[in-house]
Amino acid sequence: MYVQIAAVLARFQYYFAWKVTEGSCVMAGMGYNGIMTPTDGGADEWTAVENVNITALETSTSFKGLVETWNKSINTWLRFYVYWRVCELLKNERSSSSRATLVTYVVSAVWHGFYFGYYSFFISAALITIVNRAVRLRIRPKVLAYASRSRLPVKTAYDVVGWAFSQVRHGDAGRFF
Repeated sequence: MYVQIAAVLARFQYYFAWKVTEGSCVMAGMGYNGIMTPTDGGADEWTAVENVNITALETSTSFKGLVETWNKSINTWLRFYVYWRVCELLKNERSSSSRATLVTYVVSAVWHGFYFGYYSFFISAALITIVNRAVRLRIRPKVLAYASRSRLPVKTAYDVVGWAFSQVRHGDAGRFF
């Protein structure tokens, strides 16, 4: 419990810095993505410079969701310029997405600097991502099929368990920041 609380408090410094920066960019006229959302009554979205989606991050039910909502601009760059290129190079191999995931996380570790903590975190995060992908491919369809036949809140229970596991892993990652 202590590690979880410490991890949330450690993330607050990043949330604060990113949101202040995002607000400054929006006030300067940057960040408009030209999308009007009908759910917000047609309000314009100014999320082009958003680097973290705090609500999506803290309520994510999978490790993939955590990765996609944390440091979004770097995540997008790594996905397009590392992950997809490695997938293209290995397109005929069986485990190309797993290898591309590992290479992408190693590139991210090198990007962060030459400290053991970064490498141990990013390599373990790559393994967690690969395992999470395999579990979601095999277990989630079965859970959803069972949930459609059952009156029990199976999907809700599945999402709560996914959220708990994601937050535990996310909390452990906070030790390295």
